[in-house]
Amino acid sequence: MRKKHKKLSLFLVIIMMINIFIPFSNIRADNNIGENVTDKITLEKTILYLLQDGNKIPIIDENGNKVEPQPEIKNGDTIKIRFEWSVSKENLKDIKNEDYFTIDLPDSNFVDMKIDEPQDLICDGEFKIGTFIIKDGKIITTFNEEVEKKIELKNGYFEIEGYLISDGDLIISTEEGEITIKVDPKTDPPGPGHGDGKNPISEDKLKFTKDGRQYQGKNKLNWHININYDQLANMIASKKITNKYNMIFEDEITDGLEIDEKSFNISTPLFVPTPEKTMSDTSITYRTVKTGEILRPNPEEKYEDFYNRIKGTSTPVIGIFDKTILIGFGSLTDEEPGNGITYDGLMDEGESLNNIIDTASDLISQEQKDYMKIVYSKEGISKGQVLAYDISFDTIVTDKATDKKYVNKATIRWNEKDEDSSEWEIEFKKAESGVESVDPGELRIKKLDNENNTISGVVFKIQKQNEEGKYIDYEPLDNGELERTTNEEGIVEFKKLEPGQYKIIEVKSPPGYGKAKYIPSEFFEIRKDDKVGVYVEVVNPIIKPAKVSIKGSKELTGRDLENNEFSFVLVNDENDEERYTGKNTGTSFSITGIKIPKAGEYTYTLTEEKGRDPDINYDEIIYKVKITASINEETNELETKIEYLNENGEAIEGLPVFNNTYIEPQPIEVEIVIEKELRGRKLKANQFSFVLEGIENTKDVRLITRNDEYGFGSFEKLEFKEEGVYKYKIFERKGKDSKIKYDDVIYELEVKVELNSDNKLVAKICLNGSETTSPVKVKFTNFYGSTTIEGNKKVENIKVE
Repeated sequence: MRKKHKKLSLFLVIIMMINIFIPFSNIRADNNIGENVTDKITLEKTILYLLQDGNKIPIIDENGNKVEPQPEIKNGDTIKIRFEWSVSKENLKDIKNEDYFTIDLPDSNFVDMKIDEPQDLICDGEFKIGTFIIKDGKIITTFNEEVEKKIELKNGYFEIEGYLISDGDLIISTEEGEITIKVDPKTDPPGPGHGDGKNPISEDKLKFTKDGRQYQGKNKLNWHININYDQLANMIASKKITNKYNMIFEDEITDGLEIDEKSFNISTPLFVPTPEKTMSDTSITYRTVKTGEILRPNPEEKYEDFYNRIKGTSTPVIGIFDKTILIGFGSLTDEEPGNGITYDGLMDEGESLNNIIDTASDLISQEQKDYMKIVYSKEGISKGQVLAYDISFDTIVTDKATDKKYVNKATIRWNEKDEDSSEWEIEFKKAESGVESVDPGELRIKKLDNENNTISGVVFKIQKQNEEGKYIDYEPLDNGELERTTNEEGIVEFKKLEPGQYKIIEVKSPPGYGKAKYIPSEFFEIRKDDKVGVYVEVVNPIIKPAKVSIKGSKELTGRDLENNEFSFVLVNDENDEERYTGKNTGTSFSITGIKIPKAGEYTYTLTEEKGRDPDINYDEIIYKVKITASINEETNELETKIEYLNENGEAIEGLPVFNNTYIEPQPIEVEIVIEKELRGRKLKANQFSFVLEGIENTKDVRLITRNDEYGFGSFEKLEFKEEGVYKYKIFERKGKDSKIKYDDVIYELEVKVELNSDNKLVAKICLNGSETTSPVKVKFTNFYGSTTIEGNKKVENIKVE
């Protein structure tokens, strides 16, 4: 392989996880049908990054130099390596179908790279020019017949992610000397059988969680779920267990994935108690739970019926309905028999639970082991029944189109209504590669943003200079259209161009981007004797979305405003799902965070949200808000202008105003009427007095009335202006006439005032617990002399003189 500027290093000693799923295609390098043309390939650059928290941290820069100071690198870290290469016109003319070239990779003691199937090498984002694999410590690339049609190959690259598997000083030899890369040991947490059980397990680990990963060099994803760890922690701590009946696990597999039915594994962990008798982060073993054959739906069985069949199982079973996995666990309880799975019962023949615990790591104290024997046995709080499980299964990636993120959500349910769910995303990756070539008499435009992402859907045309020096629209001789649109790779081509001076015109600019920059220029020349065509990159900087706020005024007639009392809604007229809300602060309100993604005109409808207070008339006025966004070509930022309009689209003065009216409900009155009877003597007017006295929230009320000559009287009417519960007592004031036995009955009056749907106050009246209406009638009976007590009133210990 030819080297540019300096001799190619042996590369960093690394491991790469290469994730691809590629249909089989011809790969000939391993049987040496073609010639090895490695010496005709020019390696332009080798760049290495450490991938950490979504960032690319350079280890070897674009000039092939080690970055100083070296970033901290650990065994197990993820890295990305990029090789850039090209083939000159002189060398490409000697390369034929089935010729191949190789790139040596580092010592296999430090590197574990796998690609099980050939991957296509695409030229110009469209044509397959060959394939490549990794084999015997080499990247082997084999060309096909398309290579013979090209004049020059440039901007070729391989870009691969992976991870380091060893630590130490990695020596990289170059023509200038040796480069040492220091890789520190990894700090993985202890796995099953390791650790001392001193550290408590984290709270996050106790939650129902799902996670996953991609197998190295495979088109398979592994998913892992833990079940009921929170109750296992309660069991170990000898705390009360929450019993969960008829637990079922449900997981619908997303499109592009296929369930690997042979991969299911359900196991239960044995976690070590800490010295404080809580659940530690150390487990000594995982024991497999047998579930029998996978259950299928019966003919004509609906999903709901199959779901209930799995849920109703008494022991763990696995069922599959189309692309949905269902696992029934039975009941996870401290009540026997539970689901029939016990820790003792999971031991292999010749094993015992105590023996497994006794032979665990010596790092675990004898006190921890002794306590562990109790909590996992029949003497423990769960009576030896298994409470927690781990689920593991694989899915095969069948979607071959592109790298893709697969999101999967799992749910568990128990009892009648309780449920929990967890979601995890795996980014399925393959090795990236590509190369470019432009033929004579051809213009190839590649549309990019300033982050090197391609942009599709952009329309271009070209103009040719005439004899007068003016540029006019030109249609190439390739029978294509005058205006052409970039494809998914951001490429557009104009072929069979006549000799002359040309200019590139961007007819339809991409929304959300700034002013285009042409590299090397928007002007180019086609000559008759050219051996290669013209390649131009048109780069538009990404314009970040703007966020704006609108304001308005709030008025309330009839009473004072309260903060956050009224709500306002702004809705995009083109997309009613784009909604923003805000509340008032005093007499003003604002709606913030309105997203303006790109240049253009946006119209919104602004209204007040009608509340539920029946005593308020809400303003139903409608305003329009027009936001115009334009790009500042100097700063490449969005600038916005806000206009407030009425419902007819006419500009208003100032800010939108919403005026509500508070309607105070009319007060209501309750009348209390007194009936007075005196037995044994004729009643006189004003002879007796009666008291209405407030209690609790009405203590300031005290009314007095007297009887007339006919025995009747009434209090001043009670007036109520607002909702509430009002309580009173009514009694006769005892006089001084010793010959009269005064009635000592006390009436309890309760008035409950409410506002009905018509914004009117209504009263519900109860007298001594019985519902009544206004006027409320109360009766008092006194006795004079030796009169016999009659009637329905029960009077005790009365001595009549």
